[in-house]
Amino acid sequence: MDKKTIFEAVMRGEIEIKDAIGQLTSSDLAESSFYYTKELASFSGSKVISILKSSTKKSKKEEILVNIYYRIFLWMKSLVALNHTSHIQGVAAALRSMFELFLDLKSLACDEDGKNIEKYIAFGEIEMFNAAKRKVKFFEEKCPKKKEKCFLQNEFITNPERIENITKNSKQFWEIDNISKLGDIRRWSKDSRAKAEDLGVEYEEIYVEFYWQLSSIIHGSGLEFFRKLKFEHYESFFAYLHETSQKIFIEATKIIAAVMGIDKAWAHEGFYKKLEELKKECIWRFFLHKLEQLEKQKKISEEEFGSTEGKKP
Repeated sequence: MDKKTIFEAVMRGEIEIKDAIGQLTSSDLAESSFYYTKELASFSGSKVISILKSSTKKSKKEEILVNIYYRIFLWMKSLVALNHTSHIQGVAAALRSMFELFLDLKSLACDEDGKNIEKYIAFGEIEMFNAAKRKVKFFEEKCPKKKEKCFLQNEFITNPERIENITKNSKQFWEIDNISKLGDIRRWSKDSRAKAEDLGVEYEEIYVEFYWQLSSIIHGSGLEFFRKLKFEHYESFFAYLHETSQKIFIEATKIIAAVMGIDKAWAHEGFYKKLEELKKECIWRFFLHKLEQLEKQKKISEEEFGSTEGKKP
């Protein structure tokens, strides 16, 4: 069947959407996957982000989780802007960042006693301290005439209260009491593979399935990946990246909805049910959109060359 026949059959209910998708071209799959990303971002903006912004009384844990979710949401907004297979590297970078943020979100949401929340906050300050210290050291040793560029950083790393607080936290959470050893603290928790493994096989599978690919795309080794990836496969891989992003974003949305009580606030509309049904509704609208496109193209063609209906070959 041609595409028009497939789309019309779906509209009439003669073909299941899942069966119709299998007959689409890679270009259509890429477009439909992007369509769903756009709908998810819109849904989150209206049903989740709006409530999170209006919530003023948050615990320390809630504030951290909301900030992480908001960063994941912003990556989804970036994916909406990257609406072309030529942006495949940008989409890959977005997905990798989303996955790393999701692992933190999931891990911290399970933190019952608040110790990991405190550790997460402490690491943020230590990371800023290390970055400021490296910059000051560089300009003092190699560009002394420009060291005034490090005024704020120098002030940051010489603040007595900050040094005392960082020293206390580094000793409490990483058993490091020497401020000169802070550079040994590279992450607040385990690496991504270990965090995914702790969260269960489902998340470890996501890591094993695509994380190495994303690393090779983002880093120099990506040259070999792209050399072997045929151009016609870009669209399929583009769709795959979007689909994985969607899966991660849906899980992140469920987590923040449960933590912040959004699922209860929208109970009368069935928050989780709406989230689950969104994909089907989105694909339905995509088929309708494609059918309208084909009808428009047919009309333009007929206006330019005349209708061929009823004419003998």
